[in-house]
Amino acid sequence: MSVKSLKKQLAAAIAMTVVAAIALSSSTYAWFVSNNTVEATTSSISAQSNAPFLVIKAGAAVETTTTDTAVTTTPVADKVLFPVQMITASDDATTFTWQSAYAAAKGASTEKASTRFTVDSADYAKYYLMESFYVGTNGTTKGQFKNLRVSGVSTTAAGISGGGTDLQNALRIMVVCGQEVVIYDKDGTLITQYVPQSGTATNITGLTAKSDRTVAGATVNAAFLTTTDKVIGKTDGTADSVKVDVYLYYDGAQTDIYTDNLNDLGKVSATVTFTADDASVS
Repeated sequence: MSVKSLKKQLAAAIAMTVVAAIALSSSTYAWFVSNNTVEATTSSISAQSNAPFLVIKAGAAVETTTTDTAVTTTPVADKVLFPVQMITASDDATTFTWQSAYAAAKGASTEKASTRFTVDSADYAKYYLMESFYVGTNGTTKGQFKNLRVSGVSTTAAGISGGGTDLQNALRIMVVCGQEVVIYDKDGTLITQYVPQSGTATNITGLTAKSDRTVAGATVNAAFLTTTDKVIGKTDGTADSVKVDVYLYYDGAQTDIYTDNLNDLGKVSATVTFTADDASVS
């Protein structure tokens, strides 16, 4: 590869992908009547970089190595998930408030009055799936990057009657990096509110708002996961990375997702794409 070609690649925005696949046993991801639950089988979570300059690794910090950048985690064990909403993130993004509720009837997604409750920390694992990844460089190419952000979210459904729209509409993807917290829906649209029993949309506190930054002479508006002065990567041949936590959960307030939908079976998967810019390009 020529030096000119290499420089062109380094100047481009580098993206990597985190894939979280969830096989779901039913579409009852709304507030449930009685003690109905939903089983979510997480078949695998994998991560891969699409370029040799920026790497992603699951579960542990990036190491100084010349090995392949593709990473696949050990499959997550089967678990039961209840519907939930994330309503508050602390200023330092170390603590989150999760709330759940019950439905007014098995054929509706309307929340039953006075049933909303805050999930106890000991029960968090019943309400969401979380996997940690480390994004950075392994020192091999000595590249440096800035402005880490989510550049795309997509979801797919298979084997569900009607195409699985209900399941996909309910899926939420929360990404946490340092003090930054962002939530997306199935289409990659930022989620900033939740809907309580009153039906009035309420702002989720502690989320990272979109802002403008200059990237290669152009203005980019995004909910950035790193501060303007944060540079990922070192020039001395050692590894450097930042931790990114990816949460998957189901919002029980979504319309047409309720207990009577037990006959809808299938799989839903989400793909999140992260992008970072060459730190040497202003």
